[in-house]
Amino acid sequence: MTELSSQVESLTKDVGEFINKTNEEVSAHGKMGVKNQEALKSLTDKIEAHTETLADLEQKFAAPKATANRILTLGDAFAESDAFASFKNSGSRARLDIQNNTTVGSDVTVAPDRRGGIVPGASRALRVADVLLAENTSSNAVEYTRELVWTDNAAETNENSAKPESAITFELINSPVKTIAHWLKVSKQVADDSPLLVSYINGRLAYGVEHRCDSQLINGSGTGSNLLGMLATAGTTYTTFTRGTVGAPLTEQIRGAITQVQVADYNPTAVIMNPEDVESIDLEETTDAEFRAANPRMSIPNQVWGLPIVVTNAMPQGSFLIGAFDMATAVISRQGTVVEMFEQDDTNVQSNLITLRAEQRKAIAHYRPLSVVGGAFL
Repeated sequence: MTELSSQVESLTKDVGEFINKTNEEVSAHGKMGVKNQEALKSLTDKIEAHTETLADLEQKFAAPKATANRILTLGDAFAESDAFASFKNSGSRARLDIQNNTTVGSDVTVAPDRRGGIVPGASRALRVADVLLAENTSSNAVEYTRELVWTDNAAETNENSAKPESAITFELINSPVKTIAHWLKVSKQVADDSPLLVSYINGRLAYGVEHRCDSQLINGSGTGSNLLGMLATAGTTYTTFTRGTVGAPLTEQIRGAITQVQVADYNPTAVIMNPEDVESIDLEETTDAEFRAANPRMSIPNQVWGLPIVVTNAMPQGSFLIGAFDMATAVISRQGTVVEMFEQDDTNVQSNLITLRAEQRKAIAHYRPLSVVGGAFL
């Protein structure tokens, strides 16, 4: 509109000059010369062009207005302004100050700032299996013979005297391989058009299987399709903690558990605890209001009595396990975590869907229950 206003002003000036020139020529010669005739035609063409432009604008701006609550674009606001109405009548320049509450942006007028990638959800650090033995199998069950009772009667013996007899009993343990799995469906279009999204889903599915296995290593009941976790059965998977005083600070109780493992002739390698119990240890104070564990301003790894702490939400609050995990319990893999894709599943073909499945097959062997002490804090 500013450009059109400028052109109109220039055209008005040209018309004035042309009228003065033609008046002088007609007065002197009685007729209009050829050059002025050509100039007249040029001015006539310009006037017609500007007239058509103005007519077109007036038709656009004369469209019915919506309700009072409609959102105005910049063009709507200008077309309905008093400044534009004055321009149409006078041909002078029009100016409109747009207020913040007059013009509102939208998805049509403003391109969104789309950030790449996918923001992931929370992922627990899966550390339980890291401190256990890792083994493999090609069968659907694992059997092993475990020492049950060892009675050591070895003693000094006099010459020509009967030697003492010791005793040892064994038990056969069967640990079936269990499957941990889950699945979800995505549209075939998503699989074709968004490989990044499918890759993220695959990773999330794989993590879900590992997350469940991490929990089963501690809490699995051993019934049905569950693995037999380390906290499942006292005497079979671990030894009940007894060497402590009810209500004593957790650091003192853990020290008692260390001794209990050592009395059984094993050397503990780690402690598995819930993060809230670890916090309780960190905040324990002496009678001088000093922290027992460490200066909170110091950056040190999670340790208690020199043993690394495996901090995990898989361990219930108020319970713990401490032991020689490098020889006590083994995680036996029949099949690592595998993510597969299936088109021929259920009604996938009819609905244009794809099924994504992640699964693994594991067994747990508890070789030396006496080397692991735990349960509830006293």
